[in-house]
Amino acid sequence: MKNRIIACVTALMLAAMLAGCGEKDEPEKSAETSANGESQTQNTGTQDILFSGDGYTIMLEGSKWVNRDSYIETLKAQGYTFDEEDLEGKNADGCYYFTDPSVKNGADNGEFTYDTPHLTIAAPRRSDYFNKHSIEECIEDGFSSEKELYDSVDGMDFVEEESGIKEIGENKFLKKTIRNTLAGGEIVLVKMTYDIYSKGAKYSFTFSSTDKLAPAMEAEYEKVLSTFTA
Repeated sequence: MKNRIIACVTALMLAAMLAGCGEKDEPEKSAETSANGESQTQNTGTQDILFSGDGYTIMLEGSKWVNRDSYIETLKAQGYTFDEEDLEGKNADGCYYFTDPSVKNGADNGEFTYDTPHLTIAAPRRSDYFNKHSIEECIEDGFSSEKELYDSVDGMDFVEEESGIKEIGENKFLKKTIRNTLAGGEIVLVKMTYDIYSKGAKYSFTFSSTDKLAPAMEAEYEKVLSTFTA
């Protein structure tokens, strides 16, 4: 009975967390098919993932990240069931889960928890606005509207002191941190969205985890973002 209850709650939580995590057909390519033709692998022999979107790429460590479909199939093999319609997701280029054992990865004594960090890659927004303005200009007007928007939703808070311009690699990203309190305060999810303007487009990467894992995961998030090219 306990596992059935956990599985039911899991389905509801995943449906909420995965909303917008749909993927385009074949968005994922191995490093062997990258533009420079170089094969990049981990010491474990696990191949890195070169995610190639519409005019941009990022690299994820194959020994740490898995795509959403693979992750869901793993959970299904463990006996969990999901509403396929709820899990389809829309309006995103891709979704990946961090399953490296260096952090608690969603499995505790064989029972699923909500501790699996994940990345949602939004479809790029293209506009001449992004050619004429810098990402820094978003702070003055954007933060006040973001705070007003999220603070108006019960259980959600925009954390201004944990937001701002982040220099990662050779790029500048606008980081926005949102705390989402669920289940009467028993679960707190921290979402860190990193926006960047490049070549007339806005690219957004949203990383989510529990509040306990967020500090440890931030370095992993920035490692992924350091590989961004457009």
